[in-house]
Amino acid sequence: MAQAPGRKVHITPEGAKKLQAELEQLWRVERPRVTRKVTAAATLGDRFENAEYIYGKKRLREIDRRIEFLRKRYALLQVVQPAQRPDRRPDRCLRRALLHRRGTIQNTPLPELRGQNRSSPS
Repeated sequence: MAQAPGRKVHITPEGAKKLQAELEQLWRVERPRVTRKVTAAATLGDRFENAEYIYGKKRLREIDRRIEFLRKRYALLQVVQPAQRPDRRPDRCLRRALLHRRGTIQNTPLPELRGQNRSSPS
């Protein structure tokens, strides 16, 4: 989600705690555990035919990507109480992303979306 430079994204204290907990879990628990597994797999020999090594490295890249995303996102956040939010409108992009992640929203092709907005010709 692209943001204007300097624009803060509002988040509730509960949401901020969840992001921080996920970051801590990935950095302090998940990444060291996967690193140990990759190190053990690397000692077994041929790394090109070692599935544990290959998939462990892939998982490490996924973890590192998520950690980087969370750190950048956290820098853009401004923690506010729901009653303090200035415009009181939900952030539609964030809401759509969360609904899409849960699987409760389906992507609608653009021509179909445009067709719904037009009135039928008389």
